[in-house]
Amino acid sequence: MDNYIIQLFGGGEFEITHEEYQSILGATGLVFIKSRNEAINVSAIKRIMPRHIKEIDDYLERKEKQKEGRLHDGAHVIRHFGQWYLINGDYDDRGRPLSRPADEFYPEVARDCVPTLQEYEMNYRYLPTNKERLAAIMGKMAYIQGERTGRVVSTKELLQDAWKRIDDISNGKRLEFPSPKQKI
Repeated sequence: MDNYIIQLFGGGEFEITHEEYQSILGATGLVFIKSRNEAINVSAIKRIMPRHIKEIDDYLERKEKQKEGRLHDGAHVIRHFGQWYLINGDYDDRGRPLSRPADEFYPEVARDCVPTLQEYEMNYRYLPTNKERLAAIMGKMAYIQGERTGRVVSTKELLQDAWKRIDDISNGKRLEFPSPKQKI
């Protein structure tokens, strides 16, 4: 069984076992937590969630604060006011970036799931083709979104959508991706 994370109103958090979680459900007043050798007041609990959901929440929070990343073709990008720009692109006279990667060719930009420099080096760099790197990047986001929303979105579904859009653009048709804040 997965362990759970308890977040308290005072800002603290700690991990409990599944059995301890079961003992808290429906309880009132003080509850003894054997793994911590202490009792907590149930009214002080703000939130209880499975550990893997907490890890996903932490990952998504880090992604919101992310300032640099790498696209599936290896291009280095930076985030400026919530938008991704090519680091080697053009800048205006005030030093603000101007060159945005096209959402049509970079679904990871459209879905705001650009891997960090470290993630790219560890997980994606050595995949043989751009298509495989994109599949892996989009697959990770599909897993995370499926865990958070309960709707499983397959990598195949995401990639078919992306490649269809690229094909449509190649044939002269202009399509828009949903905004990064929009749920799939």
